[in-house]
Amino acid sequence: MTLRVKPSSEGPIFVSFDEHKGLRYGRVLSELSVAPVLDNPAETFLYSIGSCMAISLQKLALRRKNEIHPFHLQITGHKGEFLPAHFTHYDIQLSNSIHPDRELAETLFKDAKKICTISNSVSGSF
Repeated sequence: MTLRVKPSSEGPIFVSFDEHKGLRYGRVLSELSVAPVLDNPAETFLYSIGSCMAISLQKLALRRKNEIHPFHLQITGHKGEFLPAHFTHYDIQLSNSIHPDRELAETLFKDAKKICTISNSVSGSF
């Protein structure tokens, strides 16, 4: 017997790549800190995805010699309808501030997903 649950979501949480090339975390974009609050396993997982994507974006830009500007990611995880509890998909939004060329920013974002170990290790779709 499969138990059905009400679909829900976790987040959004934010991961920011700042002007000092450091990461900042938080539940509210205006209140970021150098370490995420890790009191919720689902949010901890979302912070992991956000961190991996931010670092992957930075590494790709360096490798391709593309200058990027401070940016943030907003991550929301959507849970499935059936137990056990799991995320079935994720919404990840990249701020426009990363680069003035939207096409370049989209390419970096798409390619960062390909090299992000965490996003490639989970069964949900991005």
